[in-house]
Amino acid sequence: MAFGQARNERLYLQAESSYGVIPNSSGTATVAGSNACRHTELTISPNVEMGMRNDKTGTRDRTAGIPLRRTATWNATMDLAGNGSPGVVPDCDPILQALFGGTGSISAGISVTYAMTDAFKSFAGWSFRTPSTLEQRAMAGSIVTEATFQLNQKIATAAFSGECLWVPDSVTFSSLDTAGKCGLSTFPSEPGSPVTNGLPVVGFTGAATFDGNTMANIKSATLKIATGNGINRDQFGSYYGDVPEGGLRSVSLAFTLFDSDAAGTTNLKTKALLKNPINITLVLGVIAGNIWTFTVKGVQLETPKIGGNERRFVADFGASMGSASSITATDTIGLVIT
Repeated sequence: MAFGQARNERLYLQAESSYGVIPNSSGTATVAGSNACRHTELTISPNVEMGMRNDKTGTRDRTAGIPLRRTATWNATMDLAGNGSPGVVPDCDPILQALFGGTGSISAGISVTYAMTDAFKSFAGWSFRTPSTLEQRAMAGSIVTEATFQLNQKIATAAFSGECLWVPDSVTFSSLDTAGKCGLSTFPSEPGSPVTNGLPVVGFTGAATFDGNTMANIKSATLKIATGNGINRDQFGSYYGDVPEGGLRSVSLAFTLFDSDAAGTTNLKTKALLKNPINITLVLGVIAGNIWTFTVKGVQLETPKIGGNERRFVADFGASMGSASSITATDTIGLVIT
């Protein structure tokens, strides 16, 4: 009997061309070492709903249930890391595609730009663990429901979570129906020669611009994107969900400033009072190929709370919501990696 050590896991990511179908060639998975992506923590949670009979048996004991719908969720955290070469997508690109609803626009040697759309993109994720006799898992039809980015950490991090259509695994694969195998005829072994790219972003380097003013007094900031995406689980005729669907998307930024009498700080307090929308740009990193620039538009600031429990006063602006520039735009949030 072998036990798995938590450090001995590798994550691989592949963008899907058809929702819920793991990339394959005639049923053989095409996952390769180049699909590896470093991560800090990965939780994959498949669930089979239990159905219980409601009719009487003549006693007060219950009888055995039957399996009903199959659902699954996932969440992953990782250090924020670009490819290291400008104009080349990072290892976590399949997750970013699912977050923004489209592929990144590449300017060769310069940048990768992710712009929000109302479309849906999905990816397949793989958790391979050693020893290989342990259960190996795949996340088919994975979508992103929430993403969180932090400002002013030692090492910048990103946290993602979402749903997936199903989680085929090496232990139960032969017992799955065709739909549950998600396009595969066999469950693969981990690819050889995994390769990951780039270095992590130093989280306290970069720049922040609020309403046109460069802010040098930021203590911390949390950018959160809730996509409103989900998988419909209510359709008739299948144990699994069908294609993704979307509701209201929300982008919020919560941040804390060291309170001061600087013009930029007093301007934010005034804008918070009047609820005048402002644009905010957050830049993480200073090394080419690993500079992440988030632009949040139409932010209506929460009224700040002034506190004095530390050596300096701080102004705590709660989760302030962004908004699109027009009723036809999907530009509340954008990301450029340079």
